Amino acid sequence: KSPPCFQTRHVFAAAMALPPKRSEHCSAAFALIFSLGVGLNQALLQGLISHSPELEGTLTDVISGKIVQVAASGTNVYVIGSSDSLAVVDVSNIGSPRVAGVLKSSDLRYAAGLAVSGNYVYVVTGSKHTLAVVDVSDATKPVLAGVFKDSINLRWPVAVAASGNYVYVTGMGNKKLTVVDVSNAANPVLVGAFRDAYYHNTAMLLS
Repeated sequence: KSPPCFQTRHVFAAAMALPPKRSEHCSAAFALIFSLGVGLNQALLQGLISHSPELEGTLTDVISGKIVQVAASGTNVYVIGSSDSLAVVDVSNIGSPRVAGVLKSSDLRYAAGLAVSGNYVYVVTGSKHTLAVVDVSDATKPVLAGVFKDSINLRWPVAVAASGNYVYVTGMGNKKLTVVDVSNAANPVLVGAFRDAYYHNTAMLLS
């Protein structure tokens, strides 16, 4: 039986996703937009794409520093880098993506991962042991809404996922799954943490 999949038209990738012969390092260069003719997670599970992807748009100089991760929601793509920035890229015109807004903050420095839920983007940072909550309701003016710092439970976070009023973070430094209540974006609160060696350097997917 074929694995369940969802249909998608576009995949957004940073420079790190390019073949090594074209980009050996993850520079701050660009995001790529591909068009797929198959379900995304089915293609990932099979390790191949049955229909050749087509490059539809390219955007250079999105942010300063190296691109770390991208996430998409609606007609916006969110890009974090290794410096101190979150960029909102408008892809409503898929062939001509443009930077709609940029937030620079020391609380975004050494970003390791991001997740999008509703009007908020959640960014975890490495050495700062921080979860930053960014209000992107106005894509042209992203605003830092709140910050949660915890050197014990957010020690070197590597992945973040969001669902409803909760954000889930896995840490490389403490091998923990940490749950944070973000119902009040200005004042995120620790709910609890669970330690397990298998949470070392993991990614998360919530559905």
